[in-house]
This record gives sequence, structure tokens and C-alpha cells, in this order.
Amino acid sequence: DVLVVAPTGSGKTLAAFLAALDRLASAPPPAEAKKRCRVLYVSPLKALAVDVERNLRSPLTGIRHEALRLGLPEPEVRVGIRSGDTPAAERRS
Repeated sequence: DVLVVAPTGSGKTLAAFLAALDRLASAPPPAEAKKRCRVLYVSPLKALAVDVERNLRSPLTGIRHEALRLGLPEPEVRVGIRSGDTPAAERRS
């Protein structure tokens, strides 16, 4: 683990997401459902949800396409976004 200090827009979030995706894609999910949340990204600003779209969902799409091209199973990685506006029942789920 490492804490990276660099200017905004330099790729800190992308680097963290790619490292997490590598771990998630290279190991099967735990059998126990309650242990399947293996990465939690806490953003200080709601506006950084754009980072999730650009730096997480796009690489996941690429990983899925490459897995299909290679005839490998798609990794079981799901993304969920919660904010203060998210209803409590949805946040709990």
C-alpha cells in the first residue's frame, strides 16, 4: 500500500483503480457473499464520481473485451456508487 501525493489530474485515482482491478481480475471472488466487497474507494467530493466513470468503468470494459477475445471468463467485478443523496436502503444493499 502507498499514499501518493501529486497534483490534480496526474493519474493518482487511475493508478489506484488499475492496481485494484488487477487484484480483482486475477483472483476469484470469495465464496462468502459478505466478503465479496474487496475494494472501497471513498471520495471526498461527490463531483469525483466522474473519476469512477472514466478511471474504473472504462478499464473494466476493456478487461471484459480482452477476456472475451482470449476466451477467458469475464472477471466478476461490479461497481456501485453511493452518495449522501442515495436512499438508506440502497446504501445498505
